[in-house]
Parts: sequence; structure tokens; C-alpha cells
Amino acid sequence: MLKSQTRKLTSIAAATVLFIGAPAMALSSAEEAAFDSEIGEARSKMMSQSAAALEHARNARKIARGESSKAQMARLTASWLEAEALMRLNRSSEASPIIEVTLKEAAGSFHGSKLHADLLRTHGGIKARSGQFADALPVFKQAQALYDTLGEKRSQAIVLLNIGSLYSGARQFEHALMYFEQGQQAFPEDPALSLSAHNNIGNALKGLARYSEAESAFALALETAPAKGSPLLTARILTNIAAVQVADGRSQEAEATALKAMELAQEHAPDWARFVDGVLAQVEMTNGDLDIAKAHIERAFEGENLEATAAHFRDFHETAAELYTQLGDQNQSDLHKSALARLNAKVAQLEG
Repeated sequence: MLKSQTRKLTSIAAATVLFIGAPAMALSSAEEAAFDSEIGEARSKMMSQSAAALEHARNARKIARGESSKAQMARLTASWLEAEALMRLNRSSEASPIIEVTLKEAAGSFHGSKLHADLLRTHGGIKARSGQFADALPVFKQAQALYDTLGEKRSQAIVLLNIGSLYSGARQFEHALMYFEQGQQAFPEDPALSLSAHNNIGNALKGLARYSEAESAFALALETAPAKGSPLLTARILTNIAAVQVADGRSQEAEATALKAMELAQEHAPDWARFVDGVLAQVEMTNGDLDIAKAHIERAFEGENLEATAAHFRDFHETAAELYTQLGDQNQSDLHKSALARLNAKVAQLEG
């Protein structure tokens, strides 16, 4: 069972990787080629360009018409990739109904297939991101068992990383490290999985206050990111490095690193900028610049419902609660304390 940890972790969703072959359909050769192209693009861009992957998945779903089993498999595949992309874009509320309907249909028509396992894994990921840790773990385990039966080693490695992220989000960092290392060893020849593993290991080590080791792990992830051609991945890893540096008391280094991440985010991945703002709020609090810290934390939570924030906002809630207390705004502080208590209660559900 998971046990709570007290050390801070800026939970940043770890990148995972998808792979799927495009099924054949009873379409014209031109339509099949178009479907294959859209699915291929969705798959290849899922990790580094999730917004583009979402568009390609939706295009593929429009093409996948017909009543045959192959057409059904194609449509469900496209819907799965659509939900996966939405989850990665922090739009889990949109992804959830898609994955639930798609999973129910796939479990009936293609029970025990790789698609069934893939849908379970994404379903578990959505639950984990919303802090439903107690519900997510058995779903991941179901996917893991199916992958094992199917002999899908690469997918087994992915779900091991997913389980590690679940434990990390629930602040059981030793368990997280175990799963991350298992995932890394399960399919070491894949650079993208290696990047994800190093990034996740860094987050877990940060949670254990092993800052030097964490920064080294993030540096290994950063070495691979440019090869993926993704400014978003680079921005995410730089944000993680900045979070380690501020936790380690190196606010000047943290600010410089975070500003690099912000430059990339603003140009290439504006949805990520709020997470950089969260880290910059921590930097400015350390520097004693509370008004600037307030501006950053407000941008981090802009448009968010504080009663329904996802697990990766946990430490920013903690930052905000402390910041608003120092500013004398107890009402705002209490709102963030309530959000923190809500997320902590979800962690505690796993302990019982």
C-alpha cells in the first residue's frame, strides 16, 4: 500500500510514448492511405507535439467509417489516440468520456487485444492525473497483465513508467523509483522511453530531496530531447531542473533555467507556460519578491477551478497557500489549503 511522503515534489506530468500499427479497413485505397497517414502522424507526434497529434487523430476518426470489424477497430484506435492527446494537453475532462465509451466498446468487441490494453492504460492515466490514485492502480495492472500475455515488451515498459508516475504522484517516491528503473530496463533500446524514464526518475529523486542525483537524471533526459525535435519536451525538462534548483536553495540558477523554459513555452507550447510560472513563483518567494511571486502564481492558476485541480498542481497549491498567508490574504490562502487537503486525501485513500 502507498504511504504518504512529506517532501515537496512539483508534479509534472511525465512524458510517455505510444506505438500502434494502423489496421486495414474496407475503404478505397486512397482512403486507407489517408487513414494510415493520419494515424502515423498522430502516433509519431504524440509525445512531442500533442496538439498536432490530436488533430491527426480526429482526422483519422473521420475517415474510419463502415461497419466491419476492421473499420470498428480503426475508429476505436483513432478515438483512443484522441483521448491520449487530450490527456497530454491537460484536458482530461474532455478525454475521460471519450475513453470510457471507447474502452467499453473495445472490451466487448476486442477483449484482450493490444488496443484493449492501450485503452486501459490511457484510462488509468486519466484517473491518475485527476488524483484518483486508488482507482488508477488496478487499471494499470490490468493493462500490464494484458501486455504480458500478448508479449508486448515495449508496452510493458510504458505501463511500468505509468505505474511509477502514479506512485510518484501519490508521494511514494521509493516505489516510484523501483517502477521507473524496471521500465527503463524492460526496453532500454528505445530513446524516447529512456528520456521519459530519466525525467521521471529525476522527479522521484527530487521528492526524496536527492537534488544532485535528480539534476543529473534530468540532464540525461535533456540530452535526448533535442533529438526528438520538441521544444515542448525541452521546456518541460528545463522546468523540472529549475524546480530542483529552487528546492536546493539555488534561486539564481533556478530563475535562469526557468526563463529558458518560459521562452520555449511561450513560442512553442503556450499551454505549458503556466507550469513555468508556478516554478517562477517559488523562485520569487525564495528571493522575497512576494508581489512578483503573486503575479506568477495567478498565471499558474488562471482559468483553473480550485475545487477540481489535477494532481500536478499540488505543490503549486502549497506555494500559493504560503504566499497568500505572507501577503495577508487569508481567504485565498484557505482556498489553496482546501485544494491541497483534497489532493492529499486522495493520496491517503491508497494507504487504507
